[in-house]
Amino acid sequence: MTIVYCTDTLYRSGGIESVLTQKANYLAEQLGYRIYIVTFHQKGRKPFFKLSEKVELRDLDINIRFPFRQRRYMNELGALLEKVGADVCVSLCGVELFPISKMETTCAKIAEFHFSYQSYLIRGKQYRLPAFIKAASRMNKFVVLTMEDAAVWGKYLDNVVQIYNPSDIKEFSSTEENMKHCISGGRLVKQKNYDAMLKDEDVDTIYVGLPNALHYEYTKKALLNNKNVVLEKPFTATYEEALELRELAVQRHIYLFEAILTIHQPAVIQMKEDIKKLGALHLASFNFSKYSSKYDEFLSGKNPNIFNPEMAGGALMDMNIYNIHLSQYLFGKPLKYYYVANDEKGIDTSGVAILKYDNFIANLITAKDSVSKSGGIIMGEKGCITFDEATSIISKYTITYKDNTVEVHDFKGNNRYVNEINAMKKIVENDDYDKHLELLDYSLEVMKTLCEVKTNTIK
Repeated sequence: MTIVYCTDTLYRSGGIESVLTQKANYLAEQLGYRIYIVTFHQKGRKPFFKLSEKVELRDLDINIRFPFRQRRYMNELGALLEKVGADVCVSLCGVELFPISKMETTCAKIAEFHFSYQSYLIRGKQYRLPAFIKAASRMNKFVVLTMEDAAVWGKYLDNVVQIYNPSDIKEFSSTEENMKHCISGGRLVKQKNYDAMLKDEDVDTIYVGLPNALHYEYTKKALLNNKNVVLEKPFTATYEEALELRELAVQRHIYLFEAILTIHQPAVIQMKEDIKKLGALHLASFNFSKYSSKYDEFLSGKNPNIFNPEMAGGALMDMNIYNIHLSQYLFGKPLKYYYVANDEKGIDTSGVAILKYDNFIANLITAKDSVSKSGGIIMGEKGCITFDEATSIISKYTITYKDNTVEVHDFKGNNRYVNEINAMKKIVENDDYDKHLELLDYSLEVMKTLCEVKTNTIK
């Protein structure tokens, strides 16, 4: 059996390139088929994924995105198919589909469609849909990946066949949809294989939003591959892990940021200045609480990551980290601290962290098992500051003075994510590594407080 696969290039790190390489290697090595991959825009670049020595790569070097060059492509590909005695010619449904569909050959012509119907439309291909359907109808078979796609394309074509992509994954496990974030999803390209993504020269920054216990491992991998990292809060599961990542980033002059919204909000930055108007401070209380969508699952006996001690879950690590960030940003490092927690099955589902400063106490409340309104108050001898939002997204606060006069500071309309991203962007663009270290060392100080608070837990 001789199979000729036709596509544009193999130098990219995408899903099509990965699947095609995997299939070609298997068919050549395990089944002994003669496999050719014919590209038209490889330009001498090496394939991103390793091809078997038994697979032959041919580049015709004809940019068929220009229609007037498609006739030449048809002639050269036709000659190659005849020369190698091809039994099957497979198009990956790029632009090569159009000339291949018009070719008269003795071999079977197959179209493999590696996108969903919806993604094809989203990618702005609506205008090409009639021409695409016409070309696909001239092929012997039109292969799609899912039964859903087969049903949709079946409305237009009578040659549709559904075949799953191959997979080299030998063991499967279910997350029960408990992951806070995904490394990859859907039909994304570079994110489908983390190690491959780290080797991609087009990628310079990695966002790590995995369960807390995995922050250290995946961030270290990225740093060792000289990638900048934006690391979701809490920075790591332990202070020692955070310290090691800091040292690694500094050694390689790599940017390592904690993704923490609180300290980048204009309202919080201004609040730090306005605290001086309150006189001597005595008490502060911050409450960031929300009934978790995973709490009912937890009560039913399941083990979602956010309530899993092995994943460094719990109310303190997931939500009270925002309160600790706000407290440490506004007031500095506390002198003493402890944590009173409601413990269920070995994890804190809610709790209160007490931070003791010199003549001043901060009371930090978080609950994932209760319904509550979030907000806070900072109390001084000359007045108080109040806000009624979560400590991650403060955009408005009020100062009430001893004489009952009021000041309202409203920063609503600012995109909280843009504030954070712009702060990081400015540092990188200006190569302000000193400012980067200032933020990084602040994150480490917060991690130290967080871990010490956790150590001093009263259940």
